Amino acid sequence: MDESTKIKAFATCVVDKTSSVTDRGVALLYFRSLNEDYNGATISELASDFGKVGWPAPNQTRLKSSLGHDKRTMKIFGNKWKIRSDRLPDIEAKFGTCTVSQPKINTETDSIIPRELLKGTRGYLEEIVRQINGCYDTGFFDASGVMVRRLIETLIIEFFEEKKLQNNIKDSTGEYLMLNNLITATLAESSVSLGRNAKKGLVDAKWLGDQSAHNRRFLATKPDIDKVQQGIRILVQELVTLAFPKK
Repeated sequence: MDESTKIKAFATCVVDKTSSVTDRGVALLYFRSLNEDYNGATISELASDFGKVGWPAPNQTRLKSSLGHDKRTMKIFGNKWKIRSDRLPDIEAKFGTCTVSQPKINTETDSIIPRELLKGTRGYLEEIVRQINGCYDTGFFDASGVMVRRLIETLIIEFFEEKKLQNNIKDSTGEYLMLNNLITATLAESSVSLGRNAKKGLVDAKWLGDQSAHNRRFLATKPDIDKVQQGIRILVQELVTLAFPKK
């Protein structure tokens, strides 16, 4: 599949997810970032991309202003714009599956995390697991790794909220801590008793998520995920048991 066909297929998928010009600009920046020669894009280059995929031409002044106020993007040299690395997980969660060139798989699987483990917990947790497994099944391994990290972060927060201990995992501004500190707080909490394999799963989930989201030269492969899958699966089950105790 040539680049022209890829970007048009990507845009067709994005249209189903958002009608916002800003979101579409961010999506195109994300698409460009998947190219190893990526070094950002100017507003005019983004406007040109809008035309290539058949979207209405954006007002370039407004697009520049909106990207300037958007926390997902940053301006770099040469009046170019790029995705902020710390916002990549959120963007991959929203648009990552649009980059998969294979036909969409309609049959849901339990490739990484059994769906049954999250059934009846929270709708968004069930959706995260669906994306973890779906991304793995279609070969988008970095997106799967990022979503694994998101699932673990969310389950830890769910547990602390269930125990009315959420203040233990918030900073001075009231925001929840980053994963590294969430893990430290979890291991230090006396009411948590994770097994050895689950503790290893914590380390593996963080490593996989960090590499997939923040290491620009790292591209996750199937073996990368396969070798940590068992510990992560055990961790998820233990965290679900703690966060959603049977009444």
